[in-house]
Amino acid sequence: MTISLNNKSKSKLTNKDQATIGKTSDAKKIETDTEMLIRISKKFAIIFVVILMFDSILDLLAALLDLMTGLLHLVIEFFEYSFEVLLEHIFNTHHHESEVILANVTILLIIFIFIKFCLKLPELLMIIKLKIQSACLEYRHQQACHWQSLTLERKIKTSAVYSLGVFSVLFFLTL
Repeated sequence: MTISLNNKSKSKLTNKDQATIGKTSDAKKIETDTEMLIRISKKFAIIFVVILMFDSILDLLAALLDLMTGLLHLVIEFFEYSFEVLLEHIFNTHHHESEVILANVTILLIIFIFIKFCLKLPELLMIIKLKIQSACLEYRHQQACHWQSLTLERKIKTSAVYSLGVFSVLFFLTL
């Protein structure tokens, strides 16, 4: 599915395009100018919050990552200790011997999983790439169909609000 987004294309909307517009933009079609202004303003408010709190957001993400790493370490330690006790009882080994057995099995398991992952990686990357391209094309198609269905007055208003938002973000960044 390819679409042309240039201004010279004056093609008519097909039935599929009209169905796409119908299901994706019913709420946008019936919204008032005030509702449109509020919807777009929310987007730019989120951008301002991210810019203002960027270091706080990074600190929060780092703290969450640290917490998750600590919890993962506790879970791994629980299973490691459980397997060590199990090995000591089943094979009648000492603590050091069961640790060596467990470490060797873990190393072999990690190597096996890494090799399998490396063999599957090109296929996974291709699938991800195709899904991203498909999603991007579908989104661009929906937005193009929605834009084509707008009246000239609504296009001017929407462009003006987005231009004002971009100008405000750029002005704020230069302060």
